[in-house]
Formats: sequence, C-alpha cells, structure tokens
Amino acid sequence: MNNPGNNIININSNVINAKERNEETDKKNNLENIDKNKDQFDEDLNLFGSYEIKEISDIIEENFIMERFYSPYSLIKFSLLNIIAITRGFENKRLSNLKVIETICNFCVITKTLARKYMNIFLNIFQSLHDNHILKNKKEFFKCMHIIKQYFEKSKSIPNEETAKALNYFNENQNEFENINKVDDNISEEKSMFKFINDNGKFFDEKNKKDKFDKIMKIIESTFSENYFNKTEINTITYKELSTSYSKHGIKDKDNFLPKTPINLYCSSNELLKEYINNNFKNIKDYYEEIIYDTLSLLFYFKIPSVGEKWIENYDKKQEIKGLKNSLLTIIAILVNLIDVIQDDFKIKII
Repeated sequence: MNNPGNNIININSNVINAKERNEETDKKNNLENIDKNKDQFDEDLNLFGSYEIKEISDIIEENFIMERFYSPYSLIKFSLLNIIAITRGFENKRLSNLKVIETICNFCVITKTLARKYMNIFLNIFQSLHDNHILKNKKEFFKCMHIIKQYFEKSKSIPNEETAKALNYFNENQNEFENINKVDDNISEEKSMFKFINDNGKFFDEKNKKDKFDKIMKIIESTFSENYFNKTEINTITYKELSTSYSKHGIKDKDNFLPKTPINLYCSSNELLKEYINNNFKNIKDYYEEIIYDTLSLLFYFKIPSVGEKWIENYDKKQEIKGLKNSLLTIIAILVNLIDVIQDDFKIKII
C-alpha cells in the first residue's frame, strides 16, 4: 500500500520540477529576447552610425531625423560638423584648427546645437592627428584640446571612454601646455586670419534679391528629401556669387550650382565621416570631389542672409543674440578656404 506521505513528496517534487522547468524556459526566452533586442539595437544603430560607445541617443537622433523632428537647418549644422571633422588634417589652411574649433564651439553654444557627440569626435581626431605626427604644431594641438575640454565643462556634458582617455592625456601634460601657452602668439598670423575672414566671410548680396531669397528659403524648409521641387527657383546662384576664386579652376560665371538638399547633404557628409573614422582618420583621395560638393552646398546655405536666427534652436525673439553674425562670417571664410585648399593641394576639379 502506498504511503500518503510519499504521494505528498512526489507531488511537491513534481511541482518544484515544473517550476524549475518553467524558470529555465523563461530564462531561455529572456536570453533569446535579449539577443533579438540586441540585434535590433545594432541594426537600428547602424542606420545612423556610431563613433563612440553605443548609446541610445544615437538611435533617438536617427529616428528624430527620419521622423522629421529636426529642422532643415539642424541637418545643415550637423553636416557642417561632419565636414569640419574630416578636414582637420588638411594642410595649408588659412584659418588654423584653433580658430576653426573656437568658432565651431561658439556657434554650437549660440545656436543651442546638440554637439556632445561631435566634440567627442573632434577630441579623438586631434589626439590621432597628434599621435600620427600629422598635426605638428603642439601649441595648436594643446589649445584645441583645451577649448574642447572647456566646452564639455560649460555644457556639463559627460565624455565617453575614448574622450576621457584623451582628456587624461591632456591633463597629464598640463605643464607642457602651460609652458607652450606662455609663448606669444604670432601677431602677423592673427592679422592675416582677420584679413582673410574680412575678405571672404560675406553673405550673398541681398540688394534687389530679397524675393529670390525668400523663395529659396521656402524651398529649403518645404523640401526634406529627394531633389528640390522647383529647380528654377533655387538654381540661380552662380559660382561667382559663391566665391570669386573658382573661375581660376575652370568654372565659368554662367555655370549654376544646385546644392544638395539638407537631408541628402547630411547623409553624404555622415558617410564621409564614417569612412574617415574607419580609415583611422586619414582622408581618401577618391572622396575629395564629394567633400568639395558638400562644402559648396554648406557654403550656399551659410551665405544666405535671410536664415539669420533660424540657425538657433527654439529661438525666442526676446533673447539677445551675441556673436552669431561673427560666427557665421567666420564659418563662411572657413568653407571658402577649405574648397581652395582641396582644389589647389589635391588638384581636384569640380565638374
């Protein structure tokens, strides 16, 4: 005869075993779900491209862009940061890296641009250029690092792991930076930069063209992707109006330039930046023509005087603007110089 106590033990044992099996099944399912979510996470991440530790902010940024939460001007600003990043190692620039980074940091602060990720990129680029002896001016290197460090402190941004290493290198060599910083700046070089900005940092002439620029602004703001709906309205800016220096490269005054739309410009410049980083911060000559096209597109947008306060995120008309115009004119001069540097040094022609 069976012992009732044994039946209770068997029942309890079965219940325990069933519970353990269920827990194992749940654990297995959870692991599978984690793997699936990770795969989806990686897939989503690859849509935008990451240049630092994988962060949810990158996915959000991509989704915001695709869902059109960012304005066309935000995409143009991100495109500017992409192009500035990939051209830091170019030689014979009339405006030093120090002047460029100082201008970009000020511009991002004034326009409330979310640039933390890009500051991480800039810091890593300068560290790499210094380590590979591409950026040979130590004073310029340390000052650029110092400006970016100040940006992180002022914006209360948390650097990623790679950026933290670069900042640690800077902190460990603080004495060297202070000694280099005591050396007087080259006054003649400063005057030369100021003259170049004054000569080249200019908006399009708005005389008798207000209606034309108003139409162009409407096209920019209404077109997010693909090509412009009405090319006849925007295809009115000549190379001569972009810069008088292009005629020496075989560009005729009558030739018109059609810029990339903000989303196409962002996608193109973003791909260029990914290639640049994947190539260990070395430029690939095959991409120079694309860099010129993107830079010309940026120059087109930044030279439009009507944009004005639209560069500022969530602009409040009561807010006082200081430094925006100076930043814009310096950015225009930087872009003009970049085109000349690439064309002259690398013998690239625009077709």
